[in-house]
Amino acid sequence: MKTKLLFIFSILVSFVFAQIPILNYNMAPNIDDNYTYQLDTIPDHLQNILAGNGGENVSWDFSSSISPVGDIIVTSYVSPSTVTLGNAFSLSNIATVTSDGTPNFYNLNSTGAENYGTVSGGYVFYFSNPLKLIFFPMTYLDSNTDTFAANYPQFPEYLQRTGNILAEADGYGTLLMPGNNIYENVLRIKYTLNIFDNYGNANIDTLTEVYYDWYGSDITFPILQIGSGNYNAYNSLQDSVSKYIRIKTAQNLTTNTSNANVKTLTIYPNPSQGNCAINLPFMSNDNYHITVCDVNGKRVFQENTPAQYSHILPLENLSQGIYFVQVSNSSFVQTLKFIKQ
Repeated sequence: MKTKLLFIFSILVSFVFAQIPILNYNMAPNIDDNYTYQLDTIPDHLQNILAGNGGENVSWDFSSSISPVGDIIVTSYVSPSTVTLGNAFSLSNIATVTSDGTPNFYNLNSTGAENYGTVSGGYVFYFSNPLKLIFFPMTYLDSNTDTFAANYPQFPEYLQRTGNILAEADGYGTLLMPGNNIYENVLRIKYTLNIFDNYGNANIDTLTEVYYDWYGSDITFPILQIGSGNYNAYNSLQDSVSKYIRIKTAQNLTTNTSNANVKTLTIYPNPSQGNCAINLPFMSNDNYHITVCDVNGKRVFQENTPAQYSHILPLENLSQGIYFVQVSNSSFVQTLKFIKQ
């Protein structure tokens, strides 16, 4: 009888700790959200970084193999009606504007997000068959596929783009990130994207991109993305291979670690017409690195400061607008929005 009870208890324990996460519509972005991340494309930094294996209850440990370096990129989610030529995408209900100013238009609903096209150089580029980039809902071992097609004006004819995407939820478990940040109940999705470009009935370019996204429970946007692409152009003698990582730095990342000295990171006054002060999150022996970027991801101010509870930011010369202030050291990274009046 005792053996039977122990067996039942072990099953219950496995159910308690093996919570399989689900990527669902409740985790989708909303208008006025911002996806802030650091992008690293430097080959020397990335040559030994692998996505690791999939499976059940995996522990992906990137705590020492990657570091939050690279350009800070801010992707803003806005209403399509606020974007130039956005009225051309009548089925789009949300748009993104990134650092380079190029918008993309999507239809976001309970089944996922479809890309309807973009605007570049005053031209509108449509997907005649939209590209589905996110699928809802997805949990471990789920997979989804989609095909897409687009026509781009390229004088004197049109470039014809076709392709397909495969999304596979290939693992779940715990994600260990730099700064002692630990995320449990994380779902990993592997995406394989194939693009074929034809011009004048001849194939001119092909691209195969494989990337992995780690999604935290109830956290909007991937915590981490590791990807690589293989590009073959018709006028090239060899393939072009690239690799990249994106590390999310937005302030709504939650961790399963704790510190008795943690304080709330705040900026005041906010909005401000001149300088402002920032309450640093907790005391430590490490210096803090402070970076301020505008909505396009351009770095406008940075400095290092010793550990202290309050620090003055000399931002009186900034133009009016919205900025993102990132504070980080070896054990902490967080980003807040700041409005300069």
